[in-house]
Amino acid sequence: KECHQRQRHLRPNVVQALLEGVSLSQPQPKIPSELIKFLGKTYNAWHISIPLLESHVMLFPTEIRCFDALAELYHLLGEDDNLFGLWKRRARFP
Repeated sequence: KECHQRQRHLRPNVVQALLEGVSLSQPQPKIPSELIKFLGKTYNAWHISIPLLESHVMLFPTEIRCFDALAELYHLLGEDDNLFGLWKRRARFP
């Protein structure tokens, strides 16, 4: 919606608050990793979406989509050391 687009640069915005609530819930619901990646990039929620995707990688090690979404966020942030570690972990789970 337009109201979410206008406040996406403010902190905290609605999407950041929703992602924070999802990350704190137990058990953690399974949200598509592409959606988490999109919300993290678009609504400036890097600090919430990366730990959320990291937990998804630990919970679902056979899902390649989680690895790909997390790798793209690491690449966009310039976190090469984390990206290489993620690829090393992905090589163990074909």
